[in-house]
Amino acid sequence: MAFQLKKIILLAAFAVTFSVSLFAQNSGRLEIVATDSTDMKQSKTAQGIVVELVNNVHLRQGDVEMFCEHVMWWKERNEVVIEQNVRIFDRLKKLYADYVFYYTDSRIYKARGHVVLEDTARKVFADEIQYFREKDLIIADGHVVVVDEENDIEIRSRHAEVDNIKDYALITQDPIFVKKDSLGNEEIRITGIKMELFGSSDKAVVTDSVKITHKDAIATCGIAEFYQKENRVLLKDTPIVLQKSDRLSGAEIELLLKENNDLDKVIISGHGLVASQVDTTGKDKREHRLQGEKITMYFQQRTHQNCQQPAIVRGRFLSCENGAGFIGEKE
Repeated sequence: MAFQLKKIILLAAFAVTFSVSLFAQNSGRLEIVATDSTDMKQSKTAQGIVVELVNNVHLRQGDVEMFCEHVMWWKERNEVVIEQNVRIFDRLKKLYADYVFYYTDSRIYKARGHVVLEDTARKVFADEIQYFREKDLIIADGHVVVVDEENDIEIRSRHAEVDNIKDYALITQDPIFVKKDSLGNEEIRITGIKMELFGSSDKAVVTDSVKITHKDAIATCGIAEFYQKENRVLLKDTPIVLQKSDRLSGAEIELLLKENNDLDKVIISGHGLVASQVDTTGKDKREHRLQGEKITMYFQQRTHQNCQQPAIVRGRFLSCENGAGFIGEKE
């Protein structure tokens, strides 16, 4: 009977120990995995008791691994300073910085100094980054650079907010959108007051004082929409495109690009107007005008200087030279 009772007590003790151990593993509490320091310093401060670790420190919280050279940990406040060659990894993201202030309960990282946060979709470089892990939200400030290597896209600004759950990003404070070729050469540049990204950079919308600089043309408008997969730019709100000696305007203008980002064709919709100089040297101020509800211009590789692009006009159109011309219907 005594043997059976002892066995029951041992089993009960094992069950309690196992339950506590399992809780510790699943609770997601911060733990010290390793450090090269021979002793762990613990002192009392105005903010509470702090634990200090140095030299090759390795911390873990759930599936997050943290590495650095110096740690200050206020356990009662759930706050940790992680600094000097900081590397933080989880299943999806990598964070590098000089200094990170970490809230262990809310899983918020405030990083500064040569900060890089990367995942499978993009890399974000900045002077400071706040990363809200539970919300998968990134707020970056100072010399912000967002890089989408797969699509050869680079975005620069002074402030960016990236919501990965909504697959949305807001870029403000002098945003610059750059599309490069495979060699890293800039081919398209879009600037404005505000920039929004949708669907992992599949769509970019730039608003207010927009300017598009392309190797074949320069454009201005109030709203520009760049569609990555379709390789096209839609210009709205008083768009104007300047292409060599041509000036294009209308309600909307669509720039369609080839695979190598050369300009393939331009579609002008609503009150379309193409004004071309008769003399590209500027001596003759006369100009040709082509008007229509929808004008499509095809841009081919020019074999000589005076090669003209063909244009297709749909609907009622006016073709003239300084007011002298003809009106007709054309498909």
